[in-house]
This record gives sequence, C-alpha cells and structure tokens, in this order.
Amino acid sequence: MQTGQGPSVGTMAVIYAVAIALVVWRMARPQRMSVLRLWITPIILLGLTLFSVWANNYASAMAGQAPAPNWETAGVLLIGAALGVPLGFLRGRHSEVRPTDRRGTMYVHSSPLIVFIWLAVYVARQALRAFIPHAGAATSLTGDGLLAFAVGALVTSYYAIYQKYRTVLQHAAAA
Repeated sequence: MQTGQGPSVGTMAVIYAVAIALVVWRMARPQRMSVLRLWITPIILLGLTLFSVWANNYASAMAGQAPAPNWETAGVLLIGAALGVPLGFLRGRHSEVRPTDRRGTMYVHSSPLIVFIWLAVYVARQALRAFIPHAGAATSLTGDGLLAFAVGALVTSYYAIYQKYRTVLQHAAAA
C-alpha cells in the first residue's frame, strides 16, 4: 500500500463482511436486553442512514452535480419509512418476547431479516449509483427511499417488540 492511500477494496470488503456477520450472528439468537438497549440498533442504523443520505448529497455537490432538492429528499424519506411500517409490525409480532426476573429486561428472539433487508438495500443503493451514474438525483432518491424503508421497518419492529413486552408484563402482573 502506498503512502496516502486508504485500505484496498478487498480489505474493506472483508472488514464489512466480518462486521455484518457479527451483527447477524448476534441478532439470530435470543438476547437478554434492557428496554434501553432495545433502541440502540435502530438509533445506530438511523444515524448511518441519515449520514449516508447527507454524504451522498454532499458528494454530488462536490462533483458538480445538482443534488435533489431538500423537499424531495425529505418526501422520499418519509414515503420510504411509511412503506416500511407494515413489515416492521409483522416482524415485531412474530418476535418471541419473554420477561426476565429483572425489571426492564427481557429476552427477545427476533429474526435478523430486517438487518438483511437494510444491508441488501444499502448494496442496491450503491449498485444503482455505480451502474447508473448518469441518472443523478433520481438514483439518489431511489436509494434514499429504499434505506428509509428499511429503517422504518426496523424502528417499527422494535416498537412492536416493546409493546409486546409491555403486554407480557401486564399479563404476568394480572396472574
């Protein structure tokens, strides 16, 4: 590697593959987590998504291309997130949630499906930008909407899991 250059594409691919494998492995098994920790993954993915949208618009502007207007970007993000809500409720309803002996802590066994969807959408977004570079803002907006879809599904699924936990606690208290 020469001075001033970053890691090779192969090295970055291995790093991403290992990080993704660790996240999926962790999410594929039942986890004991607090209500607070339940929200860490959605917050991180939301932050990554917003940063990615901003960085994409910034990179377009630096390359001399006109990024999509802010109102269009916001609209696409809202529509994408709204379309992800039904999938999120479906995942949340099919997640196993059990209380523990510790208040505010639960066992959650949910599918890593949403993380796979987010990753697939992220790869699709990058592929759109790479293979259809002349489409400009339309490609960016499509990718942004796809990312918002995945984040909307994830946040909604965790909300549904939290509601399920509250219901389980109410039933346990009534018994």
